[in-house]
Amino acid sequence: MGSRSPHYIVYRCTFPGCSETFRWPAALGGDNAKMLADRDTWLCQDHRRARVSPDLPAHTTTLVVSELLSGFVGKVGPMRFVPPNSEDVGHVRVSGEGWYAVAADFPPGTRLEMTVRVVLPETSDG
Repeated sequence: MGSRSPHYIVYRCTFPGCSETFRWPAALGGDNAKMLADRDTWLCQDHRRARVSPDLPAHTTTLVVSELLSGFVGKVGPMRFVPPNSEDVGHVRVSGEGWYAVAADFPPGTRLEMTVRVVLPETSDG
């Protein structure tokens, strides 16, 4: 018996005008229904998150501490930071340049609001 070629589920960014694609190995003999359904709303890296720029100099992202692992209904796991109203399983620890936070240090429902603000240099007209 020969080896089987891997099967992939191809995601295409659903942002208007974007042609970015991503291939993810399908579960052989497994249930790929959720992965297939996710293709209808998938966004590439450039469109999944706000890109700060001179036109958008500030952006705030919020994560909420939760002990329920979304996607695993009814199963309680370690405390995690998850986006509000998301099925993302979240992260036990999140970090940025110069800081980090551990979800277990906070009670459920705590909101972690992270803001990035771009400060452009002042221009001289002289």
